[in-house]
Amino acid sequence: MTNRIWLKTTLGELATKITSGSRGWAKYYSRNGALFLRMTNLSKNGINLMLHDKKYVSLKSLSREGQRTRVEKNDILISITAELGKIGFVEDELGEAYVNQHVALVRITSKQANPKFVAYYLAEANQRNLWQRLNDSGAKAGLNLQTINKYPIYLPSLAEQNTTADLLSTWDQAIEKAERLIAAKEKRYSWLLRRMITKECTQPGWKQSKLKDILGKELIIEKGKALRKDDII
Repeated sequence: MTNRIWLKTTLGELATKITSGSRGWAKYYSRNGALFLRMTNLSKNGINLMLHDKKYVSLKSLSREGQRTRVEKNDILISITAELGKIGFVEDELGEAYVNQHVALVRITSKQANPKFVAYYLAEANQRNLWQRLNDSGAKAGLNLQTINKYPIYLPSLAEQNTTADLLSTWDQAIEKAERLIAAKEKRYSWLLRRMITKECTQPGWKQSKLKDILGKELIIEKGKALRKDDII
């Protein structure tokens, strides 16, 4: 990133909005309504939002808090307490959605930057380590918005940003598909294992046997032995 063709800038110079939710959201909690994005919706790896655990709030969208914290497509979300620097990217329209006080919302509108590329940049391993070093609260992890505003960014040409973001996005989709297939096969395997081997099995012709009856003289059962210091040396 020391190459001269890379532009050195900051999140504050690229963004038109850097904010986070206020305290006191509990009074807006609801069983349905607008999506409420929290740190648990941000992944430790990658930038895709994790929406399997959804919470909702009922808030007037035209209220001051609603206008300030409402999420839009292409926004970048950053965890600013506890697990610092978890990144989320709003790939698609989420409808009405807001962030809580533990998540910073960064909205990039600069023509020099591809927001998705910036999200991938911020999620890279070295950047995650930098987030930890920027801890503003000492023993209690925390980042303030001023720190995020000054966060350093290095950008290649816009064309290279677009190409890189598209490539990484394709890889992410392939990885997610593979993980879903693996999870489905593991679930199927577990079901078959319970079905075929446990006491619940009702297959005709099956009978219960003891291990010694199957292996006979070949069965050897030994208990592990503790080793003395001299034995290990």
